[in-house]
Amino acid sequence: MRTVRDIKKELQKMDYLAAVDNKDLVQWADNLAKTVKDAGLKTSQIRKFLDGVRKVDLQIKRRDKDISAEQAAVLLKVHLAYAAARQRRQVQPLSEVLGLAIDKIRPGEEGQEDFEKFLRFVEGVVAYHRFYGGN
Repeated sequence: MRTVRDIKKELQKMDYLAAVDNKDLVQWADNLAKTVKDAGLKTSQIRKFLDGVRKVDLQIKRRDKDISAEQAAVLLKVHLAYAAARQRRQVQPLSEVLGLAIDKIRPGEEGQEDFEKFLRFVEGVVAYHRFYGGN
């Protein structure tokens, strides 16, 4: 099982998020979900963040605003910071990994592919968290 530290090290090696192999992404989501579930993070807290990610995804796809995937994703870091401030122990591992993943979203058109990978990662974390009995 990869630890949060291992996931962060592997992410740091990547130039951009779309370069992450889907098998690795699934394994990271599995391991991260188990870690935050064991720390006591509630499913509703992760789902709130996922809802925010999906809203950003819709904005990007509709091009409602002149905002790139990278710019929109960076704004999601505010939500992570707020959640981490409220429940540091439960949210910190999630915040660290997702914050680093956000940093790997490229500017411009390429960033959309990275953002899609980010969305899939967050969805995987939610799914595995539920799988492990998160409530």
